[in-house]
Amino acid sequence: MTSNVIEVMERYFFLQNNRTVMKKIHAFAGGALAVVALIIVLAITTQGNPAGGNVTKTLHVSGYGEITDQPDEALIRISVITQALNANDAVSLNAEKMNDVIEGIKALGIKEEDIKTTGYSVYPRYTYPENGEPRIVGYEARNTIEVRTNDFSLIGKIIDTATERGANSIEGIDFHFSREKYDRLYNQALEIAVKNAQKKAETIAETAGLGTIYPVKIEVQEYYYPLPVPRPMTAIAEKATTPVIPGEEKVSARVSIVYGFM
Repeated sequence: MTSNVIEVMERYFFLQNNRTVMKKIHAFAGGALAVVALIIVLAITTQGNPAGGNVTKTLHVSGYGEITDQPDEALIRISVITQALNANDAVSLNAEKMNDVIEGIKALGIKEEDIKTTGYSVYPRYTYPENGEPRIVGYEARNTIEVRTNDFSLIGKIIDTATERGANSIEGIDFHFSREKYDRLYNQALEIAVKNAQKKAETIAETAGLGTIYPVKIEVQEYYYPLPVPRPMTAIAEKATTPVIPGEEKVSARVSIVYGFM
């Protein structure tokens, strides 16, 4: 009986000791994981800093770049306006004249895909008697096309041909960059803008004795492909057969850069 009691007591103390040891092991393992997690957090915090420490000071600068070049595309807007006593006659006459205009322009070497309709309307014409109700006296049809070309020597010929074949309104000419050329010029302007900002930062750092600086954030001002710039037709109409000089257009870019230093 006595031996049985002693055996039970020995097993109890053995289990208690084992539980204590296991608790210590678990506590050690948890501490080790916490240390590893702390090391990872510190590593992430210092990542991206050449000096291995947190960025405590920053310098904000902006940069601007600009490129000037000649546009490489022109858009000529041409309209045919016809009037008749009824709408059908106005539409038929307009179609006949516009088809003749388009055929003449295509004969100059302009591709069909470079000619598109940008506006079409038919509406009544009214007379307004002094002592009476307005009444319809006829109809007017207007058809406007847009002709695209990168051969500026053809602009005068396009206008001449169109007016000779029935066009009676030249709405204007827009000079602009093609998308491909604009993207190329913008990238050049962007490079200039970044260098401009970098030069400013280096000058400030050297003058103020800031030491080594390094970029930590760069923001580029979003750009949008510009709409064509309309040009008045007065001078062009006077010299319809002479080459048209488009002048130059600007493409610009802006950046904002944040530099860090210790």
